[in-house]
Amino acid sequence: MPQMVDIEYISKKHFISPSSSEIPKYNLSKAKSRPVMNPYKDIIREWLKLDKTQPKKQRHAARRIFNRLCDEDGFTGSESSVRSYVSSKRLISQCMETSLIQ
Repeated sequence: MPQMVDIEYISKKHFISPSSSEIPKYNLSKAKSRPVMNPYKDIIREWLKLDKTQPKKQRHAARRIFNRLCDEDGFTGSESSVRSYVSSKRLISQCMETSLIQ
């Protein structure tokens, strides 16, 4: 019966080839579509653009954006989809701002 050390060696050897020291990562061949989010992307972008002029404490959190979409526009998607979209848009805008500064 194989011991734990043997199992770890086998699994490491299986995932890492001797020629490379990196663990292989999966890359998406194309970006995931967001059919539920597509009609609301412009609304969210507009809110995020307006938030840049507001004081930090008065800006929309992702949860607040989700609640507004549900209340005002009848959004039927999940909060996690809104959170991931908002975080990606904020990250992109933050990267663009830092690249303009440098």
